[in-house]
Amino acid sequence: MFHFFNLLLAVCIQIIIIIILSILKKIISKKSKFIYSIRLMDLLPPFLLYFIYRLTLNVHGYSIMPYIVIVWMLIGIGLTIYEGYFQKDINLKLFYKIFWRIGDILLSVSWLFSIIWAMVTKI
Repeated sequence: MFHFFNLLLAVCIQIIIIIILSILKKIISKKSKFIYSIRLMDLLPPFLLYFIYRLTLNVHGYSIMPYIVIVWMLIGIGLTIYEGYFQKDINLKLFYKIFWRIGDILLSVSWLFSIIWAMVTKI
């Protein structure tokens, strides 16, 4: 069974991974101008998806992560329709930037929610 200390250890490891990514980004950004323009939040979505998957995985092998990805993709479809209909032009650079930043926010909130969810359901 998943105990409180196992949950605490899992969350601490995830936070340590995020801190390591931050340190690596700072080290690499000093050497490259391209990496300098990338924010730490832009590197987190793949990691946050995995963290959400591990935190919400239940005994039957189901997780909430696919539903979060579906919501993210529906937001992308809505953003595409909005840009195509209202702005009459789809600027891919702007679209990908907005889409990824919305994903950053969605996944960060979902990760915090999944920590709370794991505390409530697995203790």
